[in-house]
Amino acid sequence: MEAKNEIQLKIRFADIKVVKFSQSDISLITHEIEKQSVEYTTNVTYNIFEEDERIVCVLNIIVKLAKTKEELAELTVNIEFDVSPLGEVMITEGSDKRIKTEVLSHLTSISASTVRGIIFERFKGSTLQSQIYPLFNVSNLFKTN
Repeated sequence: MEAKNEIQLKIRFADIKVVKFSQSDISLITHEIEKQSVEYTTNVTYNIFEEDERIVCVLNIIVKLAKTKEELAELTVNIEFDVSPLGEVMITEGSDKRIKTEVLSHLTSISASTVRGIIFERFKGSTLQSQIYPLFNVSNLFKTN
């Protein structure tokens, strides 16, 4: 029987920072929000800090009215993860360094869930409070042909 080469990976939150939050004066368009659906645009980027064994997931979310594309809110959150041993999940190709897809998929899922809670809290008491950041299948983001 062949022995598996298993790695014990330690991942923990190091920090969560709301870098940017802005919301339009939606009191003027409350009736539009109630009539139209809202659309979320999400951009996810990662930064690797080898010396600190840290990966930072940066999520930028823009909330717009679906029909008119009028921006209602924007949120940028940096979620920092301590990952040890970082070298075990990194792939180096020349000067390019990236994180293994399986690890990025997990970190993205954790980050999206964290941001969902932050959005819920930030929208509380506003017309947008009923607009929940949707669930999405993170693994679809990392599919390769």
